[in-house]
Amino acid sequence: MPKQAAKLPPYQAKTIFRRALNTVNHPILEDYLEKIASLPEFAGIAGISVHTRGNWNSTPLHIAATQGDIAAIAALLDAGANIHSPGEHGYSPLHEAVEQGHIDAVRLLLERGASAHAINNDSETSIQTAAIHDHQEIIKLLQAGAGSTCAQQHPKIGPRNMLTLPPSIKQLFFAAGWQPHTASKSADPDNASSEGIATAILRQYAALHVGEVGSGAEQAKSDISFYSQLRPTVSVVTSPWRLQIGNCVAFATAHNDHMILFVNDQGRYFAFTDPDRRLYLLGDSFGNAMHTLLLGYSYGASLPRDS
Repeated sequence: MPKQAAKLPPYQAKTIFRRALNTVNHPILEDYLEKIASLPEFAGIAGISVHTRGNWNSTPLHIAATQGDIAAIAALLDAGANIHSPGEHGYSPLHEAVEQGHIDAVRLLLERGASAHAINNDSETSIQTAAIHDHQEIIKLLQAGAGSTCAQQHPKIGPRNMLTLPPSIKQLFFAAGWQPHTASKSADPDNASSEGIATAILRQYAALHVGEVGSGAEQAKSDISFYSQLRPTVSVVTSPWRLQIGNCVAFATAHNDHMILFVNDQGRYFAFTDPDRRLYLLGDSFGNAMHTLLLGYSYGASLPRDS
């Protein structure tokens, strides 16, 4: 049984919420966090922030997705909420919106970089969740979002600006000695293939060592060591998942060399872990994948091997 929420005078409660926001002048976000504080999910938890996990492992973004609250979803993402974070039963925010049939919320989450391929604890993708609940229009939207249409609609996961770093981690790259290329083309893949993307990554970050292993936001954060050149033969370790992920190329190691990082032809990023030999989806953009690893956000359940 969750604990009863502590009763605070209104002025104290307001102060806690404002401190927890870590953002300035965002009335939609402040009002939303205050509103959901009364839910059983957050009973007994004082000072709810964008990254707070409730009694059943959901974040405010999961709740907003379940409710189909477009304004709250946008405000939470703008404030740094992790769009890939697994909640109760391993559901991503996209899973939650899909299950409830909130098509506008599904569309927004896809546009902001949510992966239609992420799986929950039952190894179901959001497309499978939509099929279970017979949400036919959402299935069509997810199928489009899982392919090239979503990449064309949103530059975050399209070819141009594919390697853009979010502000949350850019300073870590500068601290590691990164000197960004000034030519506009140098940060973009020469072709929309795993080899082209990996080549573009190393053109920017070859031999760079970024971050450090330690306590992170939701789990241990990682360091990342970029290769100095492509190593095509390393991709053999992803063979058990080849039907799901297709061609992929390694471009770095992470977590004291206990992980290998890959990108596939669709621009999705994966981590292979050793010695347990599992594969995880990190995100549908370079920035999301780096943010997840370097800051220690959860990347959910491992992908099942091809049957």
